[in-house]
Amino acid sequence: MSLKTVSLILLVIFIWGSNFVAIKAGVMAIDPLVLLAMRFTLAGLIFIPFMKWPGWKKASMIMLVGFLMGPLHQ
Repeated sequence: MSLKTVSLILLVIFIWGSNFVAIKAGVMAIDPLVLLAMRFTLAGLIFIPFMKWPGWKKASMIMLVGFLMGPLHQ
């Protein structure tokens, strides 16, 4: 493996590992469900530029499933 590959692997491991520290600090300061909602919102905003608009019909079904899955699943 090249040095670049090993460096990227170590960077991913570091980011993934530091996530647990950030979660622990966040849960001590903010309600866990609020923190979870903030994380999902941030992740969704980050991925928006990579998405292709599926059209209003499919988008409305996706939103309906998204809004109902939380209450129905939990």
